[in-house]
Amino acid sequence: MERAVPQPVVIQSPHSAARNQPHKKFDSSDKATTPSGWAVQQPAGIYTDCIAGYLEQWDLPSRQWLAVTSILLIAGAAGVAVPFALKVSAGAPLEERIQAATQLLDTVPLIDGHNDLPWNIRKFLHNQLNEFRFEDDLKQISPWSKSAWSHTDLQRLKRGRIAAQFWAAYVPCEAQHKDAVQITLEQIDVIKRLTERYSPHLTACASVYDIVQAHKNHQMCSLIGVEGGHSLGGSLGVLRIYYALGVRYMTLTSTCHTPWADSSNADGPKYDIKHGGLTAYGKTIVREMNRLGMIVDLSKSSVATMKDVLATSQAPVIFSHSSAYALCNSSRNVQDEVLQLVTKNRGLVMVNFYNKFLSCTENATVEDAVGEYPICLSVYSCLLFFFIYFHHQSVCCVFVLRGTLLLVLLNIYDIGEMVTAGLQKGNRQKSKME
Repeated sequence: MERAVPQPVVIQSPHSAARNQPHKKFDSSDKATTPSGWAVQQPAGIYTDCIAGYLEQWDLPSRQWLAVTSILLIAGAAGVAVPFALKVSAGAPLEERIQAATQLLDTVPLIDGHNDLPWNIRKFLHNQLNEFRFEDDLKQISPWSKSAWSHTDLQRLKRGRIAAQFWAAYVPCEAQHKDAVQITLEQIDVIKRLTERYSPHLTACASVYDIVQAHKNHQMCSLIGVEGGHSLGGSLGVLRIYYALGVRYMTLTSTCHTPWADSSNADGPKYDIKHGGLTAYGKTIVREMNRLGMIVDLSKSSVATMKDVLATSQAPVIFSHSSAYALCNSSRNVQDEVLQLVTKNRGLVMVNFYNKFLSCTENATVEDAVGEYPICLSVYSCLLFFFIYFHHQSVCCVFVLRGTLLLVLLNIYDIGEMVTAGLQKGNRQKSKME
């Protein structure tokens, strides 16, 4: 759902080659070549200290540590790297901390992982964009001003310094086994038309390279996520078509089970268990998403589904809008044992700012959101709050978050290529045997 503040606030700098861009070898000399080809100086000692603490959370074979360390060093030293002077002293006035946060956002793209505006356009305007005044202040325009679930317009996105927005192609569970695929295509269509209509403010993005270039050009990226595996209609072919249309993540379940995965309804208080997690076909879908390079989103999944996916996926996963179960025991949030698995998976959890998922009450504060961060540093991103409320010298945190997303996206692209190559090799061997 839309929120006054975009729900999942994640400070991320995705510096990786696009899937269709050639990868470049890393240089171990005094200068490093980033995946997007920039030559930059190696980072100073503070980043090395960050690496040491961060890698302790990973369960990696020793032979991989050198390669991972090299990638993290390169991430920290990327061509748009966060300045070393970007820090705020304890007791700094609010204006100084706001200035530091603004400087950070000039450098690192702020990515919102989930926004339901396209569904409101369908609900209020039947996807007729001629009647949609996106550039105006929708707080003053009915029916948007009267809706508790409408808090997005172009003005507020710009003021909030959003660099890239994942729009949700959401379909209600009532459409499952009926017209879910058609409605999903219509929602993808309205996202694309909205992006074209408000170009150059918005620009379509489908890769890390696109996001980096758009941020340089002061444009806002439009990205697409499909919310709910029921949108597939049980078809791998439909999944592949979605990817071709620009979809870059799929939430495996919405608020209902699919024929191949349990939603959060399987957990308390409902305990409506259908499959006990992910079925064999569900695992096939996850592996195909890995092959394509489409991100698996586990928000709204059951704990059993989360664990099954994390045991199956070769690529990092995300939670596009979830918070910490330890702080608010909603079945929509992520439990500590799953957070530990996400850390090993090198994935991301994007914090949901909805009051009932932050504090389990009707009211929540920024401090409640900041309270999420100690659960798991590698998956919770609260840098702006560090600047504004806790006076941290946040260079290390900036580096860790940049490195985390770099690894997520590098893994997603590279694993997709590896899986495809493995399948092609297997098919060639099978043909020879026949």
